[in-house]
Amino acid sequence: MRLNELRPPVGQTHKVKRVARGMGSGGRRGGRGDKGQKSRSGYSRRLGFEGGQNPLIRRLPKRGFHNLFKKEFAIVNLDSLATLGDVKEITAQLLIEKGVIHKLHAGLRVLGGGEYTGKAVIHANHFSESAEKKIVAAGGKAEWIGGKPEPKPEPKKPEPKPAAPAKESKKEEAAPEAKAEKKQKAPKEPKAEGQAPAGEKKPKEKKEKKGPEA
Repeated sequence: MRLNELRPPVGQTHKVKRVARGMGSGGRRGGRGDKGQKSRSGYSRRLGFEGGQNPLIRRLPKRGFHNLFKKEFAIVNLDSLATLGDVKEITAQLLIEKGVIHKLHAGLRVLGGGEYTGKAVIHANHFSESAEKKIVAAGGKAEWIGGKPEPKPEPKKPEPKPAAPAKESKKEEAAPEAKAEKKQKAPKEPKAEGQAPAGEKKPKEKKEKKGPEA
């Protein structure tokens, strides 16, 4: 047998039906019905389109927030590490081989659940505070992959503004010498009779109208 002699089995392939070529081939409309957008050539409908009404993807309520940059870690507790027995070094590859974890994801994270009595050097991307203390207390070592991150500095509290000095009253600001000068002023001279006080206008005298001479 040669490649050019290969043929599909009988009944596997069929002729493409020629539609819209008379009443014997799908009718005069080709199975698309009369008129409308769907009957036109080149029509395509996007996924989830429901003819213009509010689609299902928009009718369903949304809850929460999906972080696109979230990192997932393979989480292991200390009691799971204790099942490995007496080993000198624990790595993510060893945990996958032993079936403790199935996928590494973005790294290995060790938590402090359970007790650990081994003295192995554990390599992980992250250790919880309690897990690190238990490993060191048992005589082991917690080896951070990529180095231990530095603790974040505490935010500085804003310093309280100094209180504004109290404003002194104008009466207290006046010097005692100024008060003494006011007392030493000479008394005002009495006004002469008929003299208008300062700032006042003298009343105008009315002139008598003279009548016509006889």
